[in-house]
Amino acid sequence: MKWSWCAPVEAPVAQGMVASGAAARVLLQAITGAESGTFRVAAHADLLVVLGAFDRLPWVADATYIAPAGDAAGLWLPTNVWPDVSVDLVQAALVRRHGPLPLLLLPSPAQLVSLARVVPLDGGWVARLQARWAGA
Repeated sequence: MKWSWCAPVEAPVAQGMVASGAAARVLLQAITGAESGTFRVAAHADLLVVLGAFDRLPWVADATYIAPAGDAAGLWLPTNVWPDVSVDLVQAALVRRHGPLPLLLLPSPAQLVSLARVVPLDGGWVARLQARWAGA
């Protein structure tokens, strides 16, 4: 399937954020200490994904807001760019090739991130991630 990225017809309301590198560390600092149940999180390498209500998401330079893709709710996309083809078709193709939902598709650098293992944010998780990043 060939497609490219374009601006969505109507930007969805953000329900999460993704950041990498220094921006991921700033995002982690911004959410650390949040009220229990406010955020769900996942991380790999130097990428941090934070899911939560729009009005609770912080602003972090170089972070990207994300949201479920409407009718293809198992597919998460940046709020500012979407595929120029049906998101249902993109979701179906990704599931066939890469496995279960939910999945986050990012344009640059091109990445597909499983959101199947997001966990509630807590102090222990933050400490483990900080230790992993410090040792990297």
